[in-house]
Amino acid sequence: MKKQILTVWFVLLTIILSGCSGGFSPAPTSTPTTGANPCIVGIWETQDPETFLRASLPVGSFDPDNLKFIKSLGSVAYRFDPQGGLTVEAVQFIGKFDVRAERDLLPLEIRMSGFASSKYEIDGEFVRAPEMLSSDMDYSVVYGQDEMMADVKADAFLPLFVQPHNSARFTCSQQTLSLEFVNFPNIDGPLEFKRLR
Repeated sequence: MKKQILTVWFVLLTIILSGCSGGFSPAPTSTPTTGANPCIVGIWETQDPETFLRASLPVGSFDPDNLKFIKSLGSVAYRFDPQGGLTVEAVQFIGKFDVRAERDLLPLEIRMSGFASSKYEIDGEFVRAPEMLSSDMDYSVVYGQDEMMADVKADAFLPLFVQPHNSARFTCSQQTLSLEFVNFPNIDGPLEFKRLR
């Protein structure tokens, strides 16, 4: 009788253990297409004002070869938070160019100051800002003596906010962030940032 009970227990134990094989292996996980990448989270200040200012100009408004960068003042910073929010702050950011127009050189001044916010999504190596949430950023472009553009809506001028150039390939490290826009005619290289926090 004891032998039969032991045999039954042994058979039950074998069935239970065979049913558990692989049962504790972790379930396969997929890479999320949205959400924050720990590398991009932080506050980033632009390191190449010329390229950033060129990117803010309306596509086709100037031949990039006719613009000569003179200087810039102020700063612009992008803040990517862990919850998928993007905030941009421009602090009295001013850029000056000379524009070659036939035989003349005319001054071009770009001004940007204020805040704008958007959602952002990570999809592999790309970051995208699909929806502007708010914009209180004064932007103006003065060419010669004429104001050719004035706006407060960041989706008209702010890099990563303007359709269809609201997606960029990003690479980042502990100290640097690079945003490379595909087929963006205003610039021929990525926007470069350094980490503030």
